[in-house]
Amino acid sequence: MRLIELDCLGCDHSHIGVLYLKAQQLGTTLEYTTRYHHTPSGDSRDARLAGAVQIADQFALSIGLGHPGDPPLRSPKDWMTVAGWNLLFPEGFESHRRQALKTLEKAADRLPGMVDCMV
Repeated sequence: MRLIELDCLGCDHSHIGVLYLKAQQLGTTLEYTTRYHHTPSGDSRDARLAGAVQIADQFALSIGLGHPGDPPLRSPKDWMTVAGWNLLFPEGFESHRRQALKTLEKAADRLPGMVDCMV
């Protein structure tokens, strides 16, 4: 999807989102998070927030919500390979990583049924 956006518009949805947020003067944290939600990096709070959005994006895609800007990673274990995971759960904090993965796996099992009830 992002490649189509780049080809047709010359930019992707994250760039367009930043332009909107700037026009609305909603702050640099939202601008940064929006711009880098596919490629979070760094050690700032904004980078960790972008990482959280990256994981949430993958979560939504894994249950069939939205259209992928990146190829969807279908299982919580796959999510551990994206940059956002390492920003949120750095190496050396293995108990936090395991607990987060367990929580995501439970939610991934339950959420599709909940979404079906809402639609």
